[in-house]
Amino acid sequence: TGQEIASLATRSAAAEAAAERQRDEVAGSLQALALMAGEAQAESRAMQEAQQRVAAIRQAAHENAAIAARVGGSIDELVLRVESGAAVIERLAKQSEQIEVVLTVIRSIAEQT
Repeated sequence: TGQEIASLATRSAAAEAAAERQRDEVAGSLQALALMAGEAQAESRAMQEAQQRVAAIRQAAHENAAIAARVGGSIDELVLRVESGAAVIERLAKQSEQIEVVLTVIRSIAEQT
């Protein structure tokens, strides 16, 4: 019976050691899982930030396109005004030539008298 008790004590100690090893392994696994979960959360935050940046870039591109359209319209309007101004200058040049002809006629009449 002493031998049986010693055998039981040995088995009990072995079982305890095995249980402790198992607890250590489980604790290590839990730590690894916690680390992986933290890394996954960090990746998730990074992805969300990237999505926000992409959305901001898209918004900026949309705004730039609208600005470009307005600038294009302004340039078209400016072209029309410049063309209109050129036409006015041409008319003034022709009128100036006509006035010069009239003045020449007046001078020649004045010289005859």
